[in-house]
Order: sequence, then structure tokens, then C-alpha cells
Amino acid sequence: MVHPLLTDPDVVAGLRRAGAPFLLAGGTADHYWDGSLARSLTPHLAEVDGGDHGLFVPGGLAASAAVLGDVMTAVERFLDDIAWPVDRLS
Repeated sequence: MVHPLLTDPDVVAGLRRAGAPFLLAGGTADHYWDGSLARSLTPHLAEVDGGDHGLFVPGGLAASAAVLGDVMTAVERFLDDIAWPVDRLS
């Protein structure tokens, strides 16, 4: 999972050159995140509505902890999508 600075042209250029699938994670309240650009780079996203750069959301720590669970679910789906060997996660 990459939590990139999508406002940095060098980062974006590097992502465009990536030869392997990757997951991007970002929050809609993060000024370094550009959801449209992220979707143009990869189909694998974990976009957090209202999340800041640390993926914290309004509503206290419990709300942000729930977001972390959602992001981990996205990571698991990504690994399933790219056929990551399960034994490497043990």
C-alpha cells in the first residue's frame, strides 16, 4: 500500500512507471491526495471520505480506528486480486 504525495510530479511519474500492481490509500481531506488522479493510476484504491493525510477522520479515535479496519480490508482484497501467495503473510 502506498500513501503518496500525489501533488509531487516526481511521485506521480514514478507511479506511472510502476511495473507491478499497487494499492493507493488516501483521504479526501488530505491536500496531498487527488482521487481522480489516483483512479487514473490504479484500480486499487482505499479512499477515505473525510480522511486527512494520516487517514484520521472527524468523530474521535473510534471513527478513525474503524477506517483502519476498512483500509486493511482493502489491502486484503488487493492481495487477493493480485493472487498474492497466502503463505507469505504468515
